Amino acid sequence: MPGTISLGGFNPPPATSPAFQSFVTAFEDTVRDIVQKSLKQGQRLLAVNVRTIGGTSVVDRRANRSLQVSLTKVEYDIVLEQLCDSSTCERSTVLANEIYTTVSKSIAEAIEDSSSNGFAAILISYAKINGVEYIVAAITIEDGTFGR
Repeated sequence: MPGTISLGGFNPPPATSPAFQSFVTAFEDTVRDIVQKSLKQGQRLLAVNVRTIGGTSVVDRRANRSLQVSLTKVEYDIVLEQLCDSSTCERSTVLANEIYTTVSKSIAEAIEDSSSNGFAAILISYAKINGVEYIVAAITIEDGTFGR
């Protein structure tokens, strides 16, 4: 399940720096935290993988540059699994739609939430755990989109 979240007030560190990877870890942990809280029995989160930050690939970070942008888009993938509720899985499409709706609604609500339960607050707490809270101190979550 691909997604994009736009971050304001955030200038990522150089893509080759340890702080960049620490931010990636904090972001993935944030999405993981939000998604896991929304899953029902038989649903499982397999992975959260950040693909790009501000257009810089997280997989190929050879470009040693600092990203200076006013709005930074983070593209990521969420890998989910839904166990079938029968041996023939005749409801697989219904179940897939349910998990997509549940997860996308959970992330959308977290983006809108400005409290300590919101996306920004959770991201800041994971950034602190990873020692990079200074790069997200003024962060705002501007919007988010989800694909299929």
